[in-house]
Amino acid sequence: MKKLRATLLLFLISALVVGVMPEFKAKAVSNEMLDTSAQVPSDIEGKEELEINGEKYTYSYDFTDPAVNKVDVTDENGVETKFVYNTETNTLYKNNELDFNLIKQEDGILSPSNASTMKIPPGGKYMGKYNYKYNLKGVSVGVATAAIAAVSKAPYNVILSIVSFLAGTQTTAYYTVFQYRYAFKCNAYPYANRTKFYEDSSRKKVLRTADSAKFFGSRPIPASCRP
Repeated sequence: MKKLRATLLLFLISALVVGVMPEFKAKAVSNEMLDTSAQVPSDIEGKEELEINGEKYTYSYDFTDPAVNKVDVTDENGVETKFVYNTETNTLYKNNELDFNLIKQEDGILSPSNASTMKIPPGGKYMGKYNYKYNLKGVSVGVATAAIAAVSKAPYNVILSIVSFLAGTQTTAYYTVFQYRYAFKCNAYPYANRTKFYEDSSRKKVLRTADSAKFFGSRPIPASCRP
């Protein structure tokens, strides 16, 4: 009788283990799929088509050259606008002419006390911030978005939604680019930008935050190396 009870107990324990194990596995898979962190663009050059408020834009970008950021935008009527941002002189060119709508307000390097409160992207070392404002008056939403993207390298779709919102309420877009540096790779330092868009010139209320993909601060060796 004792042997029968022991056998029955062993059977029940085995059945319980077999029944429970798949449940734990299912939970583990489910947790992995619940990662809702914002996706960061993984490429430093590309092309995409977007539509907002019934207007369609074709946007292309090339951030492979550390010295210049190139952004082109074409509206649904086929009108193309080209932006080139010189990262060494901090100047923005629109169709080969200086774009005076962009104003860089300061080179600001945060004090250690302020820097310690910043949320640093994984593995990044905080390097400093740059405050900008862009005049939206008389500029289409798509063109203004491309201008800001050329400076910040933030995702075009994020900027487009912000600019579209701001265009209906004010004439200036205020944003700050926080820069981070990563471990030396391919004879160059990779960087990443975190851009915060603000409600007004006080830069206190953040409307949205957008992260760029990693990019090299100088030409890597070999040239095919990606950050």
